[in-house]
Amino acid sequence: MVMELFKAALGALRSLWDAINANSGILQIMLTVLGFMVVTRNQLIQEKFNDRLNNMKKTLEAISTDRNLFMEAALDLYREANRGNEDCSEFVDGGHLIYKNGWVDCKDENGHFFPLADFCPPILDVYPSTQENIPRNKLMPDMNESYADNCKFHLGKNLFNAPLYALNSVKTEPGKRLELAVTLGSYFDFYNTCEYLSFEMAYCRRILGRKDRTARTLPRRFKQRDLFDTSNRFPGIGINTIIILKNMTDDVDDEAKGKKASFFLLHKRGNKVAEGMGNYHVVPAGSYQPLLDYIEREDTDSDHYAETMKNTVLREFGEELLDYEEFLDLNTSDLLQRLDKILQPVFLGVGFEPLNTKTEVLSAAVVDLDDPEQAKLFGGRTKRSQYETLFGANGSYEGDVMLRPLTTSMLRQYENDSRSTASMKEIMRILSRKHNAELFGVVDTGWYHNKQ
Repeated sequence: MVMELFKAALGALRSLWDAINANSGILQIMLTVLGFMVVTRNQLIQEKFNDRLNNMKKTLEAISTDRNLFMEAALDLYREANRGNEDCSEFVDGGHLIYKNGWVDCKDENGHFFPLADFCPPILDVYPSTQENIPRNKLMPDMNESYADNCKFHLGKNLFNAPLYALNSVKTEPGKRLELAVTLGSYFDFYNTCEYLSFEMAYCRRILGRKDRTARTLPRRFKQRDLFDTSNRFPGIGINTIIILKNMTDDVDDEAKGKKASFFLLHKRGNKVAEGMGNYHVVPAGSYQPLLDYIEREDTDSDHYAETMKNTVLREFGEELLDYEEFLDLNTSDLLQRLDKILQPVFLGVGFEPLNTKTEVLSAAVVDLDDPEQAKLFGGRTKRSQYETLFGANGSYEGDVMLRPLTTSMLRQYENDSRSTASMKEIMRILSRKHNAELFGVVDTGWYHNKQ
């Protein structure tokens, strides 16, 4: 039986071979057509990849040049969505960030701002990595890679997937410090779930040429439209601090020579930073990240609480203003221990940036140049010494640092400047309120944001 089956199979193979030989011309044609189809398909795949890549380049260029225009479009969208919502009346009435009542300009019962050093929020959750199980995205050059990976590997953006904290929740009580809680994740989680919204808005406006803001044109934004539900994205936290230099002696301007005045530091961001290229911003500013030495500690508290937000201000102050490349160990640096004593930033508020919906923590710190130790930090008490000290912070890829008079009209100018970031605008708005202007020594040049 086995032999008969073997003979039958052998006969079938001989018949197939004879048929192939008899129709070799047809087979050759079929193979040629098949090869042509494979080549054509590969060419089409490459062309579509190149088209998506070019569209992505154009979109990122648009974000770079017109980010604040897209920001205003997003802000209008959220204002309309929250109009009539009593919990958000402060934001709807002119805020530049998105927040609930009581999230900004919050003080204790004596009318004082809370120290930023007191903000050590509990870590309530760990965010699942967005680099795994990535949903297919037809707008990306490589549709199977994340937005962050496409930006990094196909467009050469300077991105690093460092650990990052995001806002988890906010609890408010009049006269009490805001209770913030955080989630631990990574910068790419923020980039894939939040900064992608900037790309989506710019793609809609510049590539599709659409101005309507609907679920069809902005699908991800509408899916994540409830910004106060922080589980729908990873709203990474940025900490933004305005530095006020008090009692600076002017030895540059002939008309004001010898007089003392207050100034604030202004940062014009460079063209190679990951976010907000070319914009005006306060300085220092940076992401709220676990510090290297902090991650490696094994004490019980570090498993449940983030380090103080003040540490981020100290780190960024050293990197952006004192021209130190990196501060990896806040606990052993003598310089940072000095900074810790001198800089006492206060918490001004918290809200979401309209375009990418990240979390922005706002703060302010006053440096009194009449104090010798504080003046030494900046190289002296005069305006000329400030320029010389800040020179090292200028010309880097992160941008240039400038001095501006601390006056109500100057605050108003930068609040209304289209190149100012949303968080800077909100800080300008908070400081220009009459009661806050008096607290921080803002000179009245005839304009307050309001008379409250």
